[in-house]
Amino acid sequence: KKDNVLNDLWKLDLGNRWNLTFVANNLWVRIKSLDRSKPWPEGRYFHSAIAYKNSIIIFGGQGERQTFDSTWA
Repeated sequence: KKDNVLNDLWKLDLGNRWNLTFVANNLWVRIKSLDRSKPWPEGRYFHSAIAYKNSIIIFGGQGERQTFDSTWA
């Protein structure tokens, strides 16, 4: 059996509207690595993530075969 852990990253652009009733009118955009020479975090779930300035910071989580304690920015 293969687990279904995805290795993709998406952002929801809310613009200046923080009222979630407008979500249907906003756009989900897939984020791809621009620099293929840099490592990319493995797919995971049960992780923590926070947006800070112009970055996203991801900590921990569960992968297909392991538990992560790494931090990515």
